[in-house]
Amino acid sequence: MLVNKQSSYNNGDIVSFKLANGDEVIAEIVEVTDAGWIVKRPYIVVPSQQGIGLMQALFTGNLERGLELNRSSVLLHADTIPEMHSHYIKTTTGIDVAPKSRIIS
Repeated sequence: MLVNKQSSYNNGDIVSFKLANGDEVIAEIVEVTDAGWIVKRPYIVVPSQQGIGLMQALFTGNLERGLELNRSSVLLHADTIPEMHSHYIKTTTGIDVAPKSRIIS
């Protein structure tokens, strides 16, 4: 198992998980436990003709409640890259995140 040197995430962090079955899941951290992570709004990363998309991981469950993601099912985990973080926020909340402004010199 590959281990991320960051041992803990904070409540509200958006994290990418690679599961043992091959799925990549992006979710918001609610709590870190000894057994794994309590997350909400888990979405599976899916390729499409327009690029990478997100699909609900659970269609009939309440995604706003804490769902346990067991550590033994996760191969990798890392902070989500900014582009996917923005896409996740837009998909889950409908809010379009403005890109960070840059000073051009």
